Amino acid sequence: MLCDPKALERIAAATDLGLDHQPPRQAADWLRLGGQLGLEGLVPALVQADRLQADRSVLRQAVGQAMAAEAEQAPLLQAALDGLQALARAGISAVPLKGPLLAARLYPQPLVRRSSDVDLLVARRDLQPALGVLQRLGYVDSSPAKNTADLRHHHHITLVGPARVALELHFNALHAFGAIMPGEELLQGAQMATVALPHGQWTGLLLDPADELLYLAGHAAAHNFERPLWTLDIGLLAAQTRAIDWPALWLRAQRWHLQRPIVQALRTAARQLGDQELLAQLPPATAWERNLELARDRLRPMPRKSIRRYALDRACLLAGCQDPWRATWLAQYTWLRALGYLGERAGLQLPASWPPLPPLPPELGRRKLRESKA
Repeated sequence: MLCDPKALERIAAATDLGLDHQPPRQAADWLRLGGQLGLEGLVPALVQADRLQADRSVLRQAVGQAMAAEAEQAPLLQAALDGLQALARAGISAVPLKGPLLAARLYPQPLVRRSSDVDLLVARRDLQPALGVLQRLGYVDSSPAKNTADLRHHHHITLVGPARVALELHFNALHAFGAIMPGEELLQGAQMATVALPHGQWTGLLLDPADELLYLAGHAAAHNFERPLWTLDIGLLAAQTRAIDWPALWLRAQRWHLQRPIVQALRTAARQLGDQELLAQLPPATAWERNLELARDRLRPMPRKSIRRYALDRACLLAGCQDPWRATWLAQYTWLRALGYLGERAGLQLPASWPPLPPLPPELGRRKLRESKA
């Protein structure tokens, strides 16, 4: 699987690449934007493609940053390959989510998409065997208390491996907006593929393109589009995968109770790249959704650990829920979690089972019961 040869052209023609309504024009603007996005090498690539003029100092700086990013990302790529190969040898189906293998498929060289960790998805029933495989590779539990809590109400646990690489082992693709994107269902549709890498190639399981688009969209929305790079990923993947059965995709998103946030993520990606073809596949934005987009735009520049940011972030997630049942569940969970933070700051010793989970929507409760029995 090779990168779309038009990927660089799409990036260069983007109308709102940084989601700040200021398309870059000069080489220095592209250099600054690349650092903000976490996508290095934009200036050398655009200069080589005769899409940009840059003086030597800016070009030298851009090349240096791209080389540093490539060296930084090499251990993550190797960790993903080692983990996937070890799991495959043990007979455990696993697929990569986001990260360096997605970067190799979406971005042409010399662009370097920065990732902070490795994400691998296995079925919930394979979680314990997969942990054993990864432990033999040198991975350890990053925080036993946090991972115990995450097994109850999250979608992954976090391990730390050789060279301090963080690996998030997913047992569900996503748990957000009071809904679950089930890992087993995505793994059932996974396909064997070969990915071209900077130094060789890799062959293994990848998500079906439509499923991957759903996952990337759900993940970006769950984090309120904190990184514009996530929506750039979505836009490039959608452009690379035009043969999508959109009615089937909407039905699946609706069945998972994630259609509203997924549509919002796809609309944001289409706006970012100026992709009118993708916009034509999406329902028009309602007044509610336009206000939610404005709220998310206000969220992005706020200090990361401020109370105002946390409150607005939670409000945006509640507003993105598919239906009132899930919004009610998420509101209860958010309140209980906030009480836990206040209790810890007051010096209270909270039980390991905190926060207690509110009553679950019916299909969520049945799925959790099945998973606990497995």
